[in-house]
Amino acid sequence: MRYIIMAAGKGTRWNNHLGVPKHLVKINEETLLGRTTRLLKENGINDYVITSEDPRYAQYGPIAAQTSNDCEIDRFEESLVQDSVCYLYGDVYYTEEAIKTIVNTDTKDIQYFGSKYEIFAIKINQSFIQSFFNIKNIIKQKYLSGEINRCIGWETYRYLHNIPFDEHIITDHYTYILDGTDDIDYPDDYENFKQRMEEMNND
Repeated sequence: MRYIIMAAGKGTRWNNHLGVPKHLVKINEETLLGRTTRLLKENGINDYVITSEDPRYAQYGPIAAQTSNDCEIDRFEESLVQDSVCYLYGDVYYTEEAIKTIVNTDTKDIQYFGSKYEIFAIKINQSFIQSFFNIKNIIKQKYLSGEINRCIGWETYRYLHNIPFDEHIITDHYTYILDGTDDIDYPDDYENFKQRMEEMNND
């Protein structure tokens, strides 16, 4: 199974805070991307690739361009998929337990990992790959046509489970990760998360 760390977004919400992409900000003196790749290796994962054209990312592992960036759902890069795949988010601070859970959870088709409102990983068995990309393309067309107002991981989940796009319901194919793993979208997210970590370290 290949792990794809999605880090090729446009960064509009981050707005170049601190002069670096959000994937390269540090928590406890370690970048988000450095932490994710380290934890993957510690769990026996060496087949991973980072979607980015930024040469600064290459110090953490192989990088590859994202072929399209029309909308957020394009982050699920298809060209890098060889068989089974797990998509990780480059702007997420993963705990050690979260990565262990993701790596060690088997799926016969597809499994989502996350909190109540945030998806942290999507793991797809080879047998379900084509179905996932069919769903991705349907969602993208619905977004581009104005039928829906966003197209991210949650939209693939809702479509898969026949959940209305304006409702937030979690049923099956979902593993909760409620251990401190969190994503960082905005500068305030980072500053608040960093402060929480510093307070925890001082206790």
